Amino acid sequence: MTQFEIAFLSVALMSVTWMIVTLMYTSHLIKRHNEQIDYYQHPDTQCEIARHVLKNKWYSEGGEVFR
Repeated sequence: MTQFEIAFLSVALMSVTWMIVTLMYTSHLIKRHNEQIDYYQHPDTQCEIARHVLKNKWYSEGGEVFR
């Protein structure tokens, strides 16, 4: 193998490795984000947040509680 072929092969391997690592990380982030969405969309969680808002009177400051 020539030096050019070795360099080309190493660049190709690094590119594939980077793509795999990036794909794994983004799939992990998407999974974690979907878990958070499921948690906050659960009715019991929303009731708990509403109780906490009413208890601490956050609504009296004129700010938005839920977006």
